[in-house]
Parts: sequence; C-alpha cells; structure tokens
Amino acid sequence: MKIVIDTPNSPGTQFNETTDEYIYEMYRYLENKKDSFVETYKDFQNHATYFTTVSYIRSIFPFLKNAGIINDYEFVSKRLFTDLGKAYYLCIDSIKKSESEGEDKGVYQFENIKHEIIRKCIRNIIQNRNVQYGKIFQKVLRHFLTYDRINESEFALLLGVLQNKVTESEYQSIMNDQKREIIFSINVMEKGSTHKKKLTKITCFSYFMGSLKHAGIIKKEGKGDFARICDSKVIEVML
Repeated sequence: MKIVIDTPNSPGTQFNETTDEYIYEMYRYLENKKDSFVETYKDFQNHATYFTTVSYIRSIFPFLKNAGIINDYEFVSKRLFTDLGKAYYLCIDSIKKSESEGEDKGVYQFENIKHEIIRKCIRNIIQNRNVQYGKIFQKVLRHFLTYDRINESEFALLLGVLQNKVTESEYQSIMNDQKREIIFSINVMEKGSTHKKKLTKITCFSYFMGSLKHAGIIKKEGKGDFARICDSKVIEVML
C-alpha cells in the first residue's frame, strides 16, 4: 500500500529520563534563587546552560507548557512551575532518595505516581485544542484500546487517517488483518512544498512512543513494536 502523508505535527521531544533530570535540575536552580528573582526567557536560556543546552530549552519549554508542567515563560521566576510541575519534581526527588537508600518498594511506588502525573500531562495536551499534536496522541491511544500494539508503519497509517489520506474503513481493514504484515511505500510531502521524498523513518514516532512508555502505558517489544501494558480504563480516562 502506498500512502502520501504531510510532515506531521510533532512535540519535538518526549517524557523520558532526560526530561526527568531536566525538570529536577531546573526546579533546584530556581529554588536556590531569591523570591524576587525574575529574568527573561532568553537570559534564562543562557544562564541555565550548566545543566542543559539552549537548543534543549527551546524544545522542552513549549512541550512542558502544553503539558501543564510550567506556566507562561516570557519571564522566568520562582513561580514558573505549576502545582502539577511541583508534584513531578517532588516525585523525581523521592525516587532519587529511595534509590540512594536502597528502598525498592519506595522506588516502585513513586514510579507509579510519576506515571499518573505524566498521564495527566498527556491528557492536558490532548484537551488543548491549540496543540495540534494532541490529536495524534489521542488517535494513538484510541488505537491501543482496540489493537493493543503498534509499529511505525501502522503509525503512518494513523497519520494518513488524521490527514484524510486514508479512510477509516481502509485503516480498520488493514488492522483487522491478523498477520499484521503491513508494507508501506511511504512518501512525505514537506509543508509548503510540492516536493515529495521517500520516508525511511518517522522521527516523531519515537517521541509519541517514548512519552507513552514513560507513562507506563506501553512497552517496546522486538525491534519496532510497542504493546499496551496498562488496563484499558487507564487510557479511557485520558481521552
């Protein structure tokens, strides 16, 4: 099957261990500032390079804002983090302390709490109509409710449905094939251009799967499959 899809909207980053560490370091950085501390977003980028890079800040800040972790960031102050963001930090801090003390039970408990927080973040993204990639999160989660697993080709198929390049009936017909032997010739049309190029990898696929994996919703199986590991009710609450 050959489908042509436009370059998809992408979060440009994901929830993972790197994000955890960044949130932890950024919170501590601000916590050590005076209550009156305020600086521009640009100045913050330059001053925070001791624990991250400017390019990472530029990609992660919009994502964290859409997820409900941080507030508006034109000016950065000690009030940057939302209550949800503070809960995320405290959870990471508790995991670190439990690990250092060898308390496996504590690590397990706080990891589960972190899963709940990330799920709320993804739900915030889905419910924000101004965040275009929220529709992709929503479509992928609905997919997992019905089919339990996904690979990159099937993800491309979902993008085709969202972009009206593939019908729902075509999508369902392919997914109901128990063999799941789907081979696509996928071309991506760059936005604002009539040029088409063969797509060998959908970069944003890893971003969406990474966040869902870090939320305890899926796990990776084999080279390219991701399988649902949570109860369906967990996903239903997020939609």
